[in-house]
Amino acid sequence: MSTVHHIKLGPFDTDADLIQQGRSPHGRWRAGYRRGDAPLSEGESTPVVLIVRQDGERLAFAIAEGPAAVVLAERLADHLWMVESTNGDWPENLRDWLDNTAQWADAPAGRTGFICGRIERGIPGGRVYLAWLGMNGLRLLNRADLAVDLDTVIDPDEGWTRDQGPEPEGMALHAYRGSLFGLERLIVLTTAAYALFDDLPDMANPELARAFADWAAESEQDLAIFDLRLHPVLNEPNSIAVDYTWVTPDQVQLSWRPSPNATAYRIEDASLPAFDDATLIAELTDGRQASYQISPPTDAPRYYRVIPLNQGVAGTPSEPICPTPILLNAPIMSGVKWSDDGGYSLSWTPMLQATSYEVQSSFDPDFQGHDNQIVYRGDLPETFLPHTTPPGQYYRVRALNALYAPRMPSPWSDGVRSPLRLPAPVFMRVTQDRLEWEPVRGAQQYVVRVTTTDKTGADHDEDVAMRDTGCVVAAQRAIYHVRAFRRPGDDRTASEWSDPVTLSPAAETAPTFSARRISGLLAAIAIVAALVGITLGWVGIEAYNNWSATSTPTRIPQTVLDVTQAAGTQSAHNATAIQRTEEFVFGQTATAALFTATPTPTATPNATLTVQAEFETRLTATAGHFTATPTPIDPADRTATFVAAYTSEFAVDIAATQALWTATPTPIDPADLTA
Repeated sequence: MSTVHHIKLGPFDTDADLIQQGRSPHGRWRAGYRRGDAPLSEGESTPVVLIVRQDGERLAFAIAEGPAAVVLAERLADHLWMVESTNGDWPENLRDWLDNTAQWADAPAGRTGFICGRIERGIPGGRVYLAWLGMNGLRLLNRADLAVDLDTVIDPDEGWTRDQGPEPEGMALHAYRGSLFGLERLIVLTTAAYALFDDLPDMANPELARAFADWAAESEQDLAIFDLRLHPVLNEPNSIAVDYTWVTPDQVQLSWRPSPNATAYRIEDASLPAFDDATLIAELTDGRQASYQISPPTDAPRYYRVIPLNQGVAGTPSEPICPTPILLNAPIMSGVKWSDDGGYSLSWTPMLQATSYEVQSSFDPDFQGHDNQIVYRGDLPETFLPHTTPPGQYYRVRALNALYAPRMPSPWSDGVRSPLRLPAPVFMRVTQDRLEWEPVRGAQQYVVRVTTTDKTGADHDEDVAMRDTGCVVAAQRAIYHVRAFRRPGDDRTASEWSDPVTLSPAAETAPTFSARRISGLLAAIAIVAALVGITLGWVGIEAYNNWSATSTPTRIPQTVLDVTQAAGTQSAHNATAIQRTEEFVFGQTATAALFTATPTPTATPNATLTVQAEFETRLTATAGHFTATPTPIDPADRTATFVAAYTSEFAVDIAATQALWTATPTPIDPADLTA
């Protein structure tokens, strides 16, 4: 428990000029008191008393001026310090306490004014409660140094007396209640010190002492001030909404969207949603962490909530949740596939809430027959059935959770039928020497059918069984098919025959032609094309001459002329193309002859050794250039080295520059700027 600090200033102090200051969990504070030097006719100034009590959680103060100031200020401060809570009907509860005149019989008579208050920092955002009567020396400043609006209009007749309590009769207290969030400063002054309001926030203690002395010299009342620069308070973090997800069959992940002003999160559980028996599970000290995994008990439901914290200030707890897998969703069965050993491979979507799965088989698509049986129970979302499993059956799966829903399995998935036959092989590589096809999953044997034709034209089939996915090609023309078998001799599940492939041996391929035979053939074609073009052209000219020779010529149809011209043009193009083709063929032959004489390299050049040898040769030359470099003096004199190396050249440049400037005339005084 923190230590209680007391401040008590008034006429009972032996020190007539007193200023105190310090720090507390509520902020930096200072308090000052000075007796008035201009007493009333009775010989004494109006007394003023300041009482402050504070610890780490709360602060209570009271300042009073008037005949009963000593009694009223001390009892007010004690009451506000001891009361359990000032929240509720503030300030009516304080007024009722002041109106109880039976407890004030020992107080001096006379109207007394007061300002009192209480500050609480142990609740989110903090609270400040203020009340005053007969005095208006109160000011609250926010973080922008702007004054908070307060009811400081004081009636001349208002105050407190021992006989009537608050006056005038029925007078309500001036009051303020609010959060500490955003407040910067609390200033309280007596009536005689009211002139210091504007300057007090910027005044140092020596300046305050001099001001006290100046104003006390002319005052009939004592002077007192209480100045508290409040520490910032943390506002309550925003509330959050918590959700949950089953990440494993026995692990639940609580997750939420981070609160922007939360620095930590507290996770609690309870047996009931009211959280009367709340238990702390964890406190996450990283405000960026927004999830936590738990394992709920299996014997009874458990409720969970998350409380955001802002450096210890707790926000509103989240709504309680009870993560129980009431209903499991049905898995989705994938298509049944062949396994490598000729059996079946079954798989389905995994369910996060499931601890195990059941797979059922049946020949009835509606699973209404008497042959239904469970073929798998386990925790993996897949299974493999042996090669002895009959084809064409239907399969379905459901999820179970033996921990949290032992008697509530999920619904069955839709049924999926297993394939009846293996897929047909597909050729992927065909050459003159070998055939290869893609492996068929589930196939343990392949049969290749070779169809050949004898001299009489009759076809003969030969089947060859093998385990490999390839075979050699026969030495004669033949047609090839391949078929996959689940087991040798199992024709019921064997695949269909593949698409045929026809192959002939290399000896039966079409003959090749030499370059000279090709060129001769191309030349003959060129000559024929040229003759055809010339003939067509001559026929066209002759027809034209015959048409022009008579005075009444028979006009050749335009379509005939167009055909004749097109034929001649095409013939000329053909002749040119044939000639270029012939030149290209002979040119290719000559090029091939040139390459015949190219020698075969004796060995592959070692690029690394060649580059290394060239590098070493150039490195030697570089080193030769540096041979004449003298050894530097130790330690090297860089300035001397530079001067020795460049003095002669530098001197020549300076001399040349000086010569250029020698002919410059002496400027006339005053200088002729234009000249």
